Amino acid sequence: MLIIFLIFTVIFMIATACFGKLFHFAIQPGQVLDKLFNYQDMLERLFRSGKTYKQYLGKALGDCSMCFTSWGAFLSFWVYLFFCLKGLRFWITDILEYESGWRGDISFWGINVIWYIIYVSITAILSNTFISEKG
Repeated sequence: MLIIFLIFTVIFMIATACFGKLFHFAIQPGQVLDKLFNYQDMLERLFRSGKTYKQYLGKALGDCSMCFTSWGAFLSFWVYLFFCLKGLRFWITDILEYESGWRGDISFWGINVIWYIIYVSITAILSNTFISEKG
């Protein structure tokens, strides 16, 4: 089961990077989301608002590619978590139960935090690499 879990983890990371590339392309000036929803105008309004939280929101929504991919990786993690728990019925902390029969609070939370950091970091960097690639 662990191998299947790791395969789906890689699939989710690559799918997030591909979706990020498509979405980032679609919000560029003159592209489909910009034409339909005036996306670049919305980003410009957020940036010019002068309010810090709106400027950060604008960065996360597409002004900054690393902020954009980090936000996408964060959202992707929760979809991935839901899929693993409901679809696969397996999560990384299940290894503690299967291998040792013990589920301690510190190790349980520690593994979850470490797995979150690993997943989001790799996914954000992979997504940013996909976005920065020309072609």
